[in-house]
Amino acid sequence: MEFVYTPLYEDIFQEQEPVLGGLVADIPSHVIICLLSYVNSRLNLDTSIENQILLLKEILRRQDLAIQHKIYHNFIDFSKKSRDGCEISILSSLYIKSFIHYELINYRDFSIIDTTPKQELNFFKAYMIIVTRKSNEAGEIYSKERELYEGEFFPIHTWPILLSQVEATSRQDPISSLIRSICFFNYLQYHSRYSEYINNFLQKNGQSSSWEYVISFMNILNFSWEKHHNGQMSFSFSCENKMRLLFDSLCIDSKQYSLEYRDKIENCRLLKAKPLFKSGNDYVVMDWDLIINKIYEGLVFDFFERSGIKEQKQVNSIPNFKQIIGKEITETFTFQRIIEGILKKKYTILNFPKDDSNGEPDAYFRNGNSIVLFEIKDSYFADKVLKSGSYSQIKKEIDKKYNNPRKGVGQLIKQINKLQKSPFEDKNYVELGLKPRNLNIYPVIIYTDIHFGMPGISNYLINEFEQGINNLGSKESFRKIHKLTFLDFNFLINSFNLFKDYEFIKIIDAMHRELEKRRKKHNYKNEVPFLFSYNDNQERIIEALYDIDKNEKLDIKEIMKLLNMTEGLPN
Repeated sequence: MEFVYTPLYEDIFQEQEPVLGGLVADIPSHVIICLLSYVNSRLNLDTSIENQILLLKEILRRQDLAIQHKIYHNFIDFSKKSRDGCEISILSSLYIKSFIHYELINYRDFSIIDTTPKQELNFFKAYMIIVTRKSNEAGEIYSKERELYEGEFFPIHTWPILLSQVEATSRQDPISSLIRSICFFNYLQYHSRYSEYINNFLQKNGQSSSWEYVISFMNILNFSWEKHHNGQMSFSFSCENKMRLLFDSLCIDSKQYSLEYRDKIENCRLLKAKPLFKSGNDYVVMDWDLIINKIYEGLVFDFFERSGIKEQKQVNSIPNFKQIIGKEITETFTFQRIIEGILKKKYTILNFPKDDSNGEPDAYFRNGNSIVLFEIKDSYFADKVLKSGSYSQIKKEIDKKYNNPRKGVGQLIKQINKLQKSPFEDKNYVELGLKPRNLNIYPVIIYTDIHFGMPGISNYLINEFEQGINNLGSKESFRKIHKLTFLDFNFLINSFNLFKDYEFIKIIDAMHRELEKRRKKHNYKNEVPFLFSYNDNQERIIEALYDIDKNEKLDIKEIMKLLNMTEGLPN
């Protein structure tokens, strides 16, 4: 992820910006939403500028050649003036969602037979006005935050802008979502006192089992991702009557949306909850990543609202419910089994905490003189912070969740301090034949919310960890305390085979060597592309090193066995 340069309305049309409402007044909102959903579905497969140009040609195909040539010429001229090496874009999911937001709060309901060439040109002009508005908002945030704070350039200058773009630019993965969804259902149904709420939830959605619920989503994904001769993806689907109860519950209501957001700052919360738009008997997918989100992340909130579980005192709020999920399902039920599958081998030690009050890591792994300390935190980026545009609030949220004496960085530092005297094992160093000064310590934090994968966060936490270790003065007690590793839990699941086959520690070593190379290159070149390359999240660095797209990432059968996912599978 990096800064992407997008032309504004005046760059493309070189005229005074018209009134947005007047451009689209004679086009029904459902027509515009369907067209935007189509464009978004095409971008889901391929966000390259080449594909964007093809889409733009489709939108403008009925315009006079003079108009087309003028638009293309102005875009090329803009591209030449932009900074070398930086990404150029014209069609983006970020702006498409903003356009959908505009249509939902200004919904116009009437019928037309077909759009005219003039209406299609006005549609594109309206889109470019939305782009200009959003770009101006980002510019205002950038100027304000730059004036308020002094310090490290990258987070202050980029976080307030980039955070709002994470969801639009990050691709959701359905496989890890499927795995976590089944673990969620199975734990609550077979290993907790909340099994009755599983049945309540499934009945309200017209589903007979948790597997049927998950497969319903996977089936529409599979249908829509079948590549046609032109490689495009379906933006709508139909289904049999028994599935309509589920998908009808995910359809947005323009009246409800308008009432909730007309006088408020744009917010994707309701769009995430209701990512479908009903068009006749068909379901239009406004954003495919939001559909994938419903398989697990959205499921958590839907389950809380529709199952009746919030009537229970212990889980009567989302934070309370999330706390139980984080501790009992994510950390214990899922994470421990995944780590066991990746790391447990002959002649190695893998321990999980017996009593959290003793300050043990969420997982302790030792292979010879190498020790890995894991902390996993199933924490969400607060919604109000996501929309704040404030560097100060973003930094406070990161510190609150992953960088304080009780969580994340602070926990690891305390654990390393304890390692000076004894390991997290049943035997002491003398009994194990080990000396602390010969140990290599690898601190690892696992996060679960994609927003914490924003560029620069891992480097910020690395620096905070280094400062804490230096203040502790414990470096001399060990052979080496390695730099902090900060990884997404979904990435850990999806790359299960990679971490198992190539060995976790070797991959971490390779990633940090590459990160150091990028740091040196950035310091030498001092150019924007190298700045973003150095601040890339650690998952993307590993993906580049091991060419993950070309390698098998996951053996789903092995994962199902490891996590006992067949527990709820129908006979």
